[in-house]
Amino acid sequence: MAKYGLQYTKPDPMMVIQTRHEGVVKIPSGPEQVAATIAEYSEHDSAAYLEMVSEWAILRREYARRQSGTPDVVVDSDPERAAALDRILAMSGYEMVAERFEDQRTQDLVLTPAMIFPLRRPGTGFFPMHFAGALSQTSWPMPVGGSGALAEALVSSIEADDGRVLCGRPVEMISVESGRAAALFTGDGERFEGVQAVVSSAHPIHLAQLLPPGSLPQEFETLRDRWKTGNSYVAVDLALKEAPAFRTASGPSRSAIGLFGTSARIAAQREEDIPAGRLSGPGRWTQVICPSVVDPSRAPDGQATLKLVTSAPYALEGDPANWERQGESYGDQMVEEFADWVEDFSPGDELGRLVRTPVDFRLLSRANQGGLQGGDMTPDQKGVNRPVPGWASYRMPIPGLYQTGAGTFPGGGVSGWPGRNAARAVLGDLGVDLSSFASDEEL
Repeated sequence: MAKYGLQYTKPDPMMVIQTRHEGVVKIPSGPEQVAATIAEYSEHDSAAYLEMVSEWAILRREYARRQSGTPDVVVDSDPERAAALDRILAMSGYEMVAERFEDQRTQDLVLTPAMIFPLRRPGTGFFPMHFAGALSQTSWPMPVGGSGALAEALVSSIEADDGRVLCGRPVEMISVESGRAAALFTGDGERFEGVQAVVSSAHPIHLAQLLPPGSLPQEFETLRDRWKTGNSYVAVDLALKEAPAFRTASGPSRSAIGLFGTSARIAAQREEDIPAGRLSGPGRWTQVICPSVVDPSRAPDGQATLKLVTSAPYALEGDPANWERQGESYGDQMVEEFADWVEDFSPGDELGRLVRTPVDFRLLSRANQGGLQGGDMTPDQKGVNRPVPGWASYRMPIPGLYQTGAGTFPGGGVSGWPGRNAARAVLGDLGVDLSSFASDEEL
């Protein structure tokens, strides 16, 4: 995408992380630098960290194979690597980390970046390793100019091949004619022919709503009753006079990424608060993103943009309508806690503030219940069970209809895997030779 203007910048330091014993710690970029930071208190854990990163570099190829294409068919796998990966995937994130590291400080450093996932559940063992390995090698890449730069580059690449991208035309119906997905209809009644294929990125729950009744098998029709959304989010966007300096154990540091929260409170947030429909207090998982630290184009005249993100229930106290009266006050709490982590900022110092709740994210993105990851990453919703058991190949039961997006394998996040895999399914069915495209090894 670079030839279409897409550029990334990599923060250094990689991030700041709140730990149980040392307060906020600055994490440098590069595995050796991270290991040196750990070695200041534990030689054992420093060596174990480098060993884990090296193991991830080996297993990454096997992992990439499992992310590319139909998840129930793994080809050309190395048996030893596959067995090692299977063992890690069967563990919980906490089990994997506790097995390798002695010091709670190291465990916090490795667990916290991956706490967007429910790491106490079996099947999450690979997430801390994956995050630690990826981040220590690549830092936390950010698109220059904002996340929209990726979408703009993708549009440019399509237009360069005489394709068209039409925005502001939400699809209201997919027509099925002669047993085949035939066309799309927008809310304005426009019809767009699916000459060769119709590809949907709607959430799997919403797909049934776009099709004529009875078009999908029973497992699709019952999906909305059993699908677990997973994390919903609250985000507070701030416009600031300058980028904040975090109070760290080694002194003030301006960082593009901060991860805050105590492991005990985060576990309670995931396992108790959110299932009960209640909000979490101080110590909750909070991600701080201040991209203008590494990308001055995000804000004018040396000022800064900053986002606070945490997980929260969609049905607050049993009813999503409760967000209307509690959203702003919860945003106030998040900003007050943020002020304790940085220097020279007090609530009210910001130039502007925008609070978005799970209800806002549902309306903005059509994400089911504000869940931006496409669904909970539990064993019954992963791999061959995504989006529903038996239909993980991106090919839907209706001929000519394909499904992609965060609700398909392998899940949410800006990975590109669902789109790439679905595109390969469509092109393969159209008889296109895929050998000229980038291989899994190159990715």
